[in-house]
Amino acid sequence: MTGGPRLQPALDELAADARQRGRRALVVMARRRDAVDHLDQLQERRRLADEHGFGERARCRSDTLRAKR
Repeated sequence: MTGGPRLQPALDELAADARQRGRRALVVMARRRDAVDHLDQLQERRRLADEHGFGERARCRSDTLRAKR
């Protein structure tokens, strides 16, 4: 679908804009996926620590370190 020589620059600009938005959307989805994976890892670590009796001490330490920031 071409719009002739007068419309082609506008169509090219729209296509470039759509490609750029698509790239941005992919980056956002990748960041969300990474954040979810990181959260899953933290929850798994906390679960394992709780199972082995290190949970409370580890949580106290992380809260202390967080308070120092």
